[in-house]
Amino acid sequence: PPDVVTQWAPGRTMINAYGPTETTMCVAISRPLQPGGDVPIGTPVPGAALFVVDAWLRPVPAGVIGELYVAGDGVALGYLRRSGLTAHRFVACPFGGVGTRMYRTGDLVSWRADGQLLYHGRADEQVKIRGYRVELGEIESTLRRLPDVGEVHCELFSVDGAPRLLAYVVPSFGAKRSSDLASELIHLWRDIFDVEQASAADDDTLDTAGWVDTASFQAISASEMREYRDLTVERI
Repeated sequence: PPDVVTQWAPGRTMINAYGPTETTMCVAISRPLQPGGDVPIGTPVPGAALFVVDAWLRPVPAGVIGELYVAGDGVALGYLRRSGLTAHRFVACPFGGVGTRMYRTGDLVSWRADGQLLYHGRADEQVKIRGYRVELGEIESTLRRLPDVGEVHCELFSVDGAPRLLAYVVPSFGAKRSSDLASELIHLWRDIFDVEQASAADDDTLDTAGWVDTASFQAISASEMREYRDLTVERI
């Protein structure tokens, strides 16, 4: 955030490094940041290719907001045992050779005149809370499974500078009393929390805490994560 740069950049060399998990490493690094201006995410690092495109995968000119796609050696093979999500996020790259793929980040960016990228937000409903990626749509879908929930809408708010999730729930016709519904919601979120805590691995080099299959709400096992990590490292 600009206020962090304003506070800490003077007298120091501060840079901004950008890179989703799916690209294994940072794929862009900014030049030294200066207080009082925009905070870019930088230019591509060697071995990475960044494309800012419109909805038809056409490159957009500098200053125009588009979605960021990443190609290069660090792009992962996909999501372990999640072929549907892999096909949606890891797509054929029209700017490379046969078989080249690129990762759809979901981040909205634009090229600055100096060749650096500027971040503008998300193209979907994904938010980040305390380092965890959260899909608001998945939360809404989970809440709709309750028999007495009609409609749901989730939003991210800032309370005293800390991010908080808030869900607006409309009961279905003939629903239970609000106190009974609230009790069911509490038990639901407690179950999700217990799954997250149970996913921590004994291996100090492999942190699987928070990695949950959103379709089944089952924790991804350490063996599955280790297999995915080793395959990716071997490929790189």
